[in-house]
Amino acid sequence: MRRLGRSLLALCDHYETLTGVRMCLACDQSIRPDEPTRPFDQGSQSGESAVSGRIHERCSNAVRIH
Repeated sequence: MRRLGRSLLALCDHYETLTGVRMCLACDQSIRPDEPTRPFDQGSQSGESAVSGRIHERCSNAVRIH
């Protein structure tokens, strides 16, 4: 499962790099170039992996931090 998850994240990163499309980690919608965003970093509970990326400014209040 972990290897599959890492592979999926790597594929998503490559997709974003090649297409220029960025996705919000909070709402899973695309981020337009003119939209305000915030950096988002969240570590896992096990401490082995982390998710980092960007979220919409409007989604910053909707994200729960554990």
